[in-house]
Parts: sequence; C-alpha cells; structure tokens
Amino acid sequence: MKTISKTLLYLQMTALFLTAAFAGPVAEKGLPFRGTVQAVETSIIQPPILAVYGGGFGNGTTLGRFTVIYEVAVNLSTRASIGSAHFITANGDSIFTELIGQGHPIEGSDLSLIVEMNVITGGTGRFARATGRFTAERLLNRITGVTTGSFSGTIILDDRRP
Repeated sequence: MKTISKTLLYLQMTALFLTAAFAGPVAEKGLPFRGTVQAVETSIIQPPILAVYGGGFGNGTTLGRFTVIYEVAVNLSTRASIGSAHFITANGDSIFTELIGQGHPIEGSDLSLIVEMNVITGGTGRFARATGRFTAERLLNRITGVTTGSFSGTIILDDRRP
C-alpha cells in the first residue's frame, strides 16, 4: 500500500512540474514540429495504475522517418496519464520527451481518443540540447492496442549542438 501511495504522490508531483513547464513562454526561434505516428501498446494492470508500453514508427518535420518508444502510467479512475517518450531518427539521432495526457473513451466503440502534451527535454546528435513542446492526438483501439495519430508543436534546436 505504501508503494502505491508513493507512486501516486510521485505522479502528482511530476504532473505539477510538467504543468509549470507547459505554462512557460515559447521561444521565438522555434521550428514547426509535426507529423504522424502509428504504434502498438501493451499494458499491465497494477491498480490503481495501468502501466502502458508502446512502440511504433512515424514521419515528421525535422525528424524524417522515425521510431518511437514510450512508457506511460495511467490513473485507472481518471484516465489521466504521465510518462516519457523517445523518438529515434533513421540516422540514430534522438529526442526525449516527458508527457502528460488524458484518455477519452468513445461511447459505443472499442476506441479511445488520447490527447498528450509533450515537453522536449533534450536529445542526441542534431537534437542535443533541443527544447520545445507539442501536442499529440491519437486513437487507440483498446482491444488490439493499435494506435494512430498526429502531433503538432514547436522544436527549438540549440545552435551550439555538435
């Protein structure tokens, strides 16, 4: 029970931190950052949390073709989530994000609309010291775990990158 309480406390503290990060000003030198993604999710129920693991691929501005892996913890009672994602380009450069999200089941179907707000926390290669933020919207088939969607926002690349 203490582990669950600690997990919920840590999730709430992280959500508070990310909320503050999303509220900050957007830099003027940001580049458009948008694309599409397709993935498959698996999940493990650990009440009151649903641990979600996903992986897939996509295509986006600045990224080109990429693969993505992510881990998310979903509160089963509110469907709110918190997690992280790792985008890897064809040449191995990558972007790291922290995210908060919300799931919305679509009545009369096996689908959920998921909206996630991501903060770019850094990367490797040409994305070293990258920052920015973007919103992802996707549909998840809760039976098959297949999810498809798109993302849109801004990325700021550090001119001092290697």
